[in-house]
Amino acid sequence: QACEDRPNARVEVSLRNGSLDCYYEIVFEDNGPGVDEKNIEKLFTPKFTTKSSGSGLGLSICRSILERCGASITYSRSFRLGGACFTILYPKKPF
Repeated sequence: QACEDRPNARVEVSLRNGSLDCYYEIVFEDNGPGVDEKNIEKLFTPKFTTKSSGSGLGLSICRSILERCGASITYSRSFRLGGACFTILYPKKPF
């Protein structure tokens, strides 16, 4: 969403064998502005949004669904593209 108004927006998705043998890494990276440092801790909090028309439920719902599958999601800054990087660790065998 952060890239939708950028003319040269770039989003990359990659699937990797995780550094932990029992997980896949699904990585979403973009060249958008990333997340402001002061908002990182609140990023997955229900109803937290920085958008005027947002509900703030998207990432909290994603995290909840993933956790029910034994997976996790984290945010970091994308070193390759300079924007946001969300990494999902998804179990190779369901719990």
